[in-house]
Amino acid sequence: MIQNQDKFIARLPEGLRERLKKAANRNKRSMNAELVHALELHLFGEEYRVNKQAKEALEFPESSLPVTRGDFDRLLIAFQAELAKKA
Repeated sequence: MIQNQDKFIARLPEGLRERLKKAANRNKRSMNAELVHALELHLFGEEYRVNKQAKEALEFPESSLPVTRGDFDRLLIAFQAELAKKA
């Protein structure tokens, strides 16, 4: 079945395509799926920061913030990036 999807062409800085390819292989995803995953994590992070700031403005305790799969994924990506630097 063909899904209704947008097509987007982007210029990548030197070396980013290779990093994307390595991450996709490591995570057993296509490069497209890896890119979509990374974008979703980034955009979720932006939403999370905005929500966190809103909760802080309303003086909710930190413990009321959700711990989600997205939080874990962002930590994992940061860890993988550090490992890649050392490789």
